[in-house]
Amino acid sequence: MRYKEFGQKHKPVLVLIHGFGVSWKMWEPIIPQFSEAYQIFVPLLPGHDLEQASVFQSVEDCAAEITGNLKEKGVNQVHAIIGCSLGGSITSAILALDKITIEHAIIDGGPLVPMNPILLKLATAYRYHFVIKACRKGRNPFTKTFFPPAMAEDAQKVCAQMSDVTYFNVHRSAFNYHLPESVATTKANVAYWYGSKEAFICKPYIRRLSQVLPTASINEFPGFNHGELVMVEPERFVQSALDFFHTSR
Repeated sequence: MRYKEFGQKHKPVLVLIHGFGVSWKMWEPIIPQFSEAYQIFVPLLPGHDLEQASVFQSVEDCAAEITGNLKEKGVNQVHAIIGCSLGGSITSAILALDKITIEHAIIDGGPLVPMNPILLKLATAYRYHFVIKACRKGRNPFTKTFFPPAMAEDAQKVCAQMSDVTYFNVHRSAFNYHLPESVATTKANVAYWYGSKEAFICKPYIRRLSQVLPTASINEFPGFNHGELVMVEPERFVQSALDFFHTSR
């Protein structure tokens, strides 16, 4: 797994884990605002790296690899991890491993319980036909969403080059992921963020997190959809994150 690194060495460490079907560039709008105060590590998730062929295996494999990579880089303490969507599930799996000290963690819309098998089968087939196949044919379904033009173009490239193995592994793993009980032992200050437009989907995830980790804070952003806040209002995203970092459990 490759990484992009930004910010100042020897500053507190911030890890940003992107979602499914996009690249590390989803974080570009917020990286400059964090760069002076943090040393930033951005993993390029397997199957989403436009410059190096790779295959996504599972949420747990990514969590273990990111944790191991950070330790190899001499990072044993992380000020904060922010993971969006698939990246949110991976963030929770990193917390469950408890191999590095993490002070704060934001799970933005990440799946934390298995999806209904019938709905998952339908969603997997729908996305494959209307997103993956469309992108491979040169069409860009993201231009009809809230994605800013640069993000829509990047997502189209990622989905066009994504292998079938990665696509189906993500759906089998992320949407069958079950937040482990071991997360209860984390000393991190944990928050779950979601947009009001995805509230119905996120309710089971929030229920599970609250059950396992009652100290976790839950934040709804009215009027926003899945992953929209960081792409559309990066300044608000950053300020909300900084406010959270300054709270304590």
